[in-house]
Amino acid sequence: MNNNNRFLTLFMILLFSFFGVVIAVALVVFLLRLFSMAVINIPGFTEFYGYMMLIVPYGLFFTTYYFLRSKLALASKTARIVGTLFYTLGLLACIASLIIASVNFIKTINHVELSFEDLSPYFLVIQLAFIFIITMTLGLGDAKEKDWMDKHKGN
Repeated sequence: MNNNNRFLTLFMILLFSFFGVVIAVALVVFLLRLFSMAVINIPGFTEFYGYMMLIVPYGLFFTTYYFLRSKLALASKTARIVGTLFYTLGLLACIASLIIASVNFIKTINHVELSFEDLSPYFLVIQLAFIFIITMTLGLGDAKEKDWMDKHKGN
């Protein structure tokens, strides 16, 4: 196979992959719309859907914290201490914000007057900041990587 065939093959793979992803996303959106039209008349489904949309970001953050917990054990001692501090603060903030958002959601469903504003977007930004700080701490705590010339010098 010459270089032109390789280039054409790579180009076609990339092109069909792009169109495949676009078609897959469109199909998922269509199926979700069809599903929502089918279950819209079920009592309580709107509240269930609203609560699912509320907890999905927190599920992603808890998954990220779970992944970062395994990476903290591999870091250097200083990075582990600082990372664990921010990990604990971030996890506690995530749990507290989930509880506050859930209470606010339940009060909204029951039409009780809200006693505090919904600060969920700010809590989500705070979670992103904590995750960014933890990953920065882990990155700064790693040993310096060898230059590619030094790696191959011994060979």
